[in-house]
Amino acid sequence: MIDSGHIEDLTSLISQLKTFEQRKYMNSFVTFIAKQYFAAEVTSKEDAPIPSSKAVSAAAALIYALIKESDVLKEHLVSSLTRSTIPALDDSLSARRSIIAALAKDEGKHRRLILRYR
Repeated sequence: MIDSGHIEDLTSLISQLKTFEQRKYMNSFVTFIAKQYFAAEVTSKEDAPIPSSKAVSAAAALIYALIKESDVLKEHLVSSLTRSTIPALDDSLSARRSIIAALAKDEGKHRRLILRYR
């Protein structure tokens, strides 16, 4: 379990990196989550509602904690969802759901980012 103090230290460290390094770090982080926690996921091909998932919620909470103060990372994730810049997202619906949930938590602040990529 990661406590909030460690997350704050990590976000502080990330914010001190150059912009392109922040993006690369986020790409690696998302890829790690997708491979480590969602690699064995089975996604139904039927048109049925997708059940809620504790793993998706936990990943979304962690991603949100990392991006909540960074417009650069929020914009990068929106762009990654629309342009497939993180290959792991193409293979993992759960990873995409986690990112969307993290972005949706702060909808009012970055709604303009989402609309920009429509």
